[in-house]
Amino acid sequence: MLTEDSAAGLCRLWRRMNAEKTIKNLENYRNTGDKMRCIADLHIHSRYSRATSKDCTPEYLDLWARRKGIHIVGTGDFTHPAWRAELAEKLEPAEDGLYVLKEEYRIHQEGVPEEKPRFLVTGEISSIYKKNERVRKVHSLLLLPGLEEAEALSRRLE
Repeated sequence: MLTEDSAAGLCRLWRRMNAEKTIKNLENYRNTGDKMRCIADLHIHSRYSRATSKDCTPEYLDLWARRKGIHIVGTGDFTHPAWRAELAEKLEPAEDGLYVLKEEYRIHQEGVPEEKPRFLVTGEISSIYKKNERVRKVHSLLLLPGLEEAEALSRRLE
């Protein structure tokens, strides 16, 4: 669950990225009085990652987010060109920096809420190094303001 402290940290990070409108939308999206209550899963991998399900598609991410009560889902793997193309095809803008699955791709199941979870464009950078003869790994999540920025950053990383 995105706690008040982690939500504040997320908001500070977004401010540094000059994404003020996205922050406002995140704050307003799940505002319950004076406290923000939002469940987010931002560390996601696509079906293009190793050791992930081939069913890890936007359709199933949307379905399982609704089943589990997750309000904001990271897209993960924004550097993969086929995944970016799939996201561009299947997602549509909701608020600045947030997307929803297009209606024609939604999986409807009885007993699953119809509330539309938001997608946030994310990726991961893995820093792997050795210290004191031990391998260390640090996974840093990248949160991007949109698919256009993901495309631009991916081109720079190539």
